[in-house]
Amino acid sequence: MRGAEEGNNMHIHSKKEVWLSGVFAFLATLLVLVLLLMPFALFEVWTATIASFIIGTVSAFILGTYIGNLSKENRFKCGAKYAFLTIVGAVISYGVGEIIHIYI
Repeated sequence: MRGAEEGNNMHIHSKKEVWLSGVFAFLATLLVLVLLLMPFALFEVWTATIASFIIGTVSAFILGTYIGNLSKENRFKCGAKYAFLTIVGAVISYGVGEIIHIYI
């Protein structure tokens, strides 16, 4: 079920495409979750935290380069942007956790 509307590059996805996209998004999320949690089964908490941080940052960079490639942007810049946002999110999350720890 594909269509184009007078010069627009409109693409209507089939039900199969939507389902496959959902399944692959779920599996990719599950894979990254396992990768981020695996160090905690293998190392002490502080070492696992550092390993998980590195795995998460590298994963975000890889995702960013993929997205950059799809959108015809500079792949390295897009990957660096994703990695930077991941680091900022981790720092903010750590800070919030520390603040909560003080008050609880």
